[in-house]
Amino acid sequence: MFRAVLENCSRITRAAIAAVILSMPVAAQELPPPPPDKPTAVPGEAPPFDPNRIQEATPMPPFHVTLPGVDPSASSLNLFDAILLSWQNQPDVLQALGELRVREGAVVSERSALLPTIDLRSSYSHITTNTAGGGGGGGTVVVGDQVVGGGGSGGSSSTTDRLSNRIGYSQVLMDWGRSRNLIKQADLLRQASVAGLMSTKNDVALDVKESYYSFTQALGLELVAADDLANRQQQLALAKALYDAGEMAAGDVVRAQSAVTASVVSLNEARLRVETARQNLLVSLGLSPLVELEVESFQEPALPDTDLTYLLNKAREQRPDLLAAQRQVEARKAGVGAAYAVGRPELSTFTGITYQGTLDGIQFPTLTAQLNLSFDIYDGGARAGAVTSAEGALIVSEAGLKRTELEVERAVTQVLAQLLTAEQNVQAARAGVQSAREGVRIAEGRYRVALGSLTDVLDAQSAFVQAQIDLVNSLNDLNLARARTRHALAAPLEENFVSGLTPSQR
Repeated sequence: MFRAVLENCSRITRAAIAAVILSMPVAAQELPPPPPDKPTAVPGEAPPFDPNRIQEATPMPPFHVTLPGVDPSASSLNLFDAILLSWQNQPDVLQALGELRVREGAVVSERSALLPTIDLRSSYSHITTNTAGGGGGGGTVVVGDQVVGGGGSGGSSSTTDRLSNRIGYSQVLMDWGRSRNLIKQADLLRQASVAGLMSTKNDVALDVKESYYSFTQALGLELVAADDLANRQQQLALAKALYDAGEMAAGDVVRAQSAVTASVVSLNEARLRVETARQNLLVSLGLSPLVELEVESFQEPALPDTDLTYLLNKAREQRPDLLAAQRQVEARKAGVGAAYAVGRPELSTFTGITYQGTLDGIQFPTLTAQLNLSFDIYDGGARAGAVTSAEGALIVSEAGLKRTELEVERAVTQVLAQLLTAEQNVQAARAGVQSAREGVRIAEGRYRVALGSLTDVLDAQSAFVQAQIDLVNSLNDLNLARARTRHALAAPLEENFVSGLTPSQR
């Protein structure tokens, strides 16, 4: 009995709740206001807005700046060949080669001081002698056209032609290490120039890579701008169609047209950046900017090991600028040794044979053998000045070495931070592009069925463009970070670089 009463109460309660719910007012969904009626022509006034009469902006085609009469020949170039080409044509590399030649010549010149010297001398003398007459007074000796002695007048004269030929052999036997220190200094400076050449090539390779990737980045941004223009034009066509169907106002068409115009300007600026980047790349290769150039797509390969300890050790082993600084210090130490030897005794020898006599007579030989010892008792402070100057140069070179060591460590740590950041940014940018693309699709779909506004579509398209730009820039940052890491290791074409080349490019 009690259970039956409870069941009846439950049924009554459920019925009451249902009645209350049904009695509540239903909230009607708010619909967007209907579009205004199309304007009609009024006699005596300007014609009403017609979207079909709008003059759309058109982008300029890709262009290449050249002089009249120049026929640029297009060529395709990959990054590997571009670096090799720059090493042949870049003025910085040619200058470094010239400096190396100067150092090589200095080594030869300094080394000649310890090598024997063989010289050959030949002289001809025309001698006229005037003898005095009875009055005395001596005679006059004339060699060539000059009077070299004698006096008086009268008497007789005689002429003699004499010939002298000498061949001599001379050599420094000992100078207390001065020449050897100078030779050592010159050779160490030559080695520093070799390292400087390698450092210049490393810098040029990085410059080419940066220009190359800037060019490919500009091409990527041009594609983004062209894609944005195509999307803006589709959105303009959609706004026109909805306006013609009487579903949207004329303001949407005007705003869509303004967006198309802005996109055209952006595309023109992107193409200008492509041309500027192309010219910069050609100059970095040591070529004329008038040459037409097409680059092959290339992404800087990942490094096999990005451990900080490995990178620092590798940089200390391979950096040519660090090697050049070390050789500079060693050369200045040799210069100090040479400065201390200034003014010390020098022992040398000379051996020669001289044939001399009249031109039409017999040439009599004379053999000469000499052993020379020379030194300065007082040099007026020349030795002290040379030592002070050499020690100052040593201090400068040691400071340069310390600066280079710090620069190497700073470069490695900075590029590693850039590399790690760039890798994360690429992942985020790719996810952003996918989200923004979906946002455009949703906004356009809502706009088609009058559930969204054109503002939503334009904002979504702008977000999509920015996401694409971020992706292009992040990929370029990743390429640059990897390239700069290889530059910090002085390995522009190493550290797994060739793995990014196709078999035809290797």
